[in-house]
Parts: sequence; structure tokens; C-alpha cells
Amino acid sequence: MVNRGRAHVTIAMSAVLAIGMTGSFAAAGATSAVANPPSSSMQVRSVAPVPIVLGPSPAVPTRVVETPHLRASGIQAQSTTSTFIVNYDAGFNANPAAKAAFQFAVDQWSNLITSSVPIVVDASFTELPPGVLGSAGPMNLYRNFPGAPQTSTWYPVALANSLNGSDLQPAVSDIGATFASTFPSFYFGTDGNTAGKLDFASVVLHELGHGLGFLGLMDVDGFGVGSCCFAT
Repeated sequence: MVNRGRAHVTIAMSAVLAIGMTGSFAAAGATSAVANPPSSSMQVRSVAPVPIVLGPSPAVPTRVVETPHLRASGIQAQSTTSTFIVNYDAGFNANPAAKAAFQFAVDQWSNLITSSVPIVVDASFTELPPGVLGSAGPMNLYRNFPGAPQTSTWYPVALANSLNGSDLQPAVSDIGATFASTFPSFYFGTDGNTAGKLDFASVVLHELGHGLGFLGLMDVDGFGVGSCCFAT
């Protein structure tokens, strides 16, 4: 569900260390050794994107401010030095307004997190099932890579790259993001004047957070019993 009211994102990339995942769990995809890994013990695991589904209409329009206002206390952005590279598909290129709103959200994240390694996003604007606004997530999780603060702990790829100091898999993008091109009530402006429509930039901002690693995962065994080892 889309958060109501004004969106404020004030979490620095360095603070994402809290989302490291210990133990073993079943994410969407198998654990395997990386081809030509920098460390023989490094492992990679793929992750399914986290969808956002349409809920009750917001009481007031959702707004993303042009310049986030950071609180005087609490977790805050510590740097404005990060680079996002977005690979837009044909759907986004055919809809300049949607593309501009997506880039608006990307630019906010780039001013709120710290990483010396560019973060590569694959962005798709296409038809999705009814009620699904979009989805995003890290392409992979890594553990036991050079620079990892803790052993046997999974880190989303953007954070793993940052901790490693270089791209662990340069040929693989870091975030996969897909949004509904047929949803009729998106507002693609960036001024917050949504006139009752759903603010597309806010939805993208939310989902990119999942791509950076703000998400929850759990294991479900063959009997349907789940156990949670990680949530943010």
C-alpha cells in the first residue's frame, strides 16, 4: 500500500548495514557460486522483486518534495555522493512523463545514500496484473565477499558493492524495477498536485527502497511453516 502524506527518506547507505541477513533461508532463487568470484567462498542468491498493490485511495495526495527535509535527529543522509545508472526500456522511452517521474525519484535517492560504486537499475514500464502498481528488488544478495563486515551474512548487491569497493558482478544490474503502464490513475508530475490521482514518483521512491535492500524475507518449509530471519 502506498504511504499516505508526504514522503521523507532520510536513511543513509551506511545505515543499511542493519539489513544484513544471517543464517540460511529460501529466497526466490538458488544459492550458487559466482563465476570468477573475487573470493572462492563468496556466494550469490537471487531475490524476487517486492510488489506494491493498490489499496484504499489516500485521504490526501501523496507528495514527494523536491528537496527532502532531514530531521534534526535520528538516521540521516550523510553524503550526496552516489550515482545511479538507469536502463530504461521501450515502455519508459515511449512515455516521457513516466520516465521523468522515475528519474525524479532516482535523483532523490542519489542525494540520500553514499556509495562509490554506481548503482545500475533496469527499469521497465509494461502491463501488470490488475491492482499491481509495480515491483522492485535487488537482483542478487551476496555473502562472504571481500569487505563484508560479517561472515555468513547476506547483503543486497548495492550495499555489497559499496562495502567491497567495486562491482562484484559488473555484467549484472543491481536493481530490477517494473511498473504498470496500464494503470489509469497515475500522476506523473513532480509537484505534488495530484488532483486525487496516485503519485507515480512516490511509488517509484518506495520501490527503489526495496531494490536497495529495505525489504523482508522469510523461509517456508515443505509443510507450509514459515520462519522469519530478516525484516526491515
